[in-house]
Amino acid sequence: MIFLLNLLLNSLAFIQRLPLFLLFGCILFISYVLFIVTQSLSIFLRGFRLCLRLYYGINGVWVRNRSFLKKLPPSVVIVSYQSYISYWFCYSLFPLAQFHILPHSFFKKIPLQTKELSWFQRIIFYLGFFPAEDTKVYKKSYFVDQYLGNRYLGVDYISDSQSNAQQMPFLCYVALKRRIPVYVIELKNFEKVLFASLCAPRFLEVVIKGKIEPMRDEKVFAEKFFQLLNISDKKDKNSSSLNGLER
Repeated sequence: MIFLLNLLLNSLAFIQRLPLFLLFGCILFISYVLFIVTQSLSIFLRGFRLCLRLYYGINGVWVRNRSFLKKLPPSVVIVSYQSYISYWFCYSLFPLAQFHILPHSFFKKIPLQTKELSWFQRIIFYLGFFPAEDTKVYKKSYFVDQYLGNRYLGVDYISDSQSNAQQMPFLCYVALKRRIPVYVIELKNFEKVLFASLCAPRFLEVVIKGKIEPMRDEKVFAEKFFQLLNISDKKDKNSSSLNGLER
């Protein structure tokens, strides 16, 4: 009986969202056709990001203060995340010229081919999602160097387990090498997303915890970085203003 009830509820939820999925499909199809005709990848990326924004908006996931994200200069942004949903949500928030670093565990689930990239990998890379590189082996250059030096915003993520283990994300090492400023950002109230709906929306806050100026001293950088991750909630609210960009 419980199984039939769950099946009925899931079927109703799918039927309710079917027009939304059809709309997303139309937007992506039109964006893909325009991409093929014009050979402009930005058209497809804009269409994909529009679908994400519509999806979160219709499902009641709203953001109060995200306008300042457009004013971020080309730099590295580290996001304190809670789940894999954070990746897609942040992709819809940041400017179009962006790329994101995902953990190797994400790419292990992608079907690998020995001679060439699979179709899914190719789409992921086109969208701007790249795997983290090994920082234990010295490299003169990283794959993402070509983007960080070309007006792009690099976004990386750090989990609670990484923070507790004092492990810096991959882009922190790239920022050290290239002397690029680093912004530390947290998504407030993200744990309430699962209970959001259009009738009962949940408001998220994008909080800038602070900025680390360009430097080469890894020890000093790591100390400042983990201090920013552990600052108090009171300081978080003060740093969420536009003045946080100028610190």
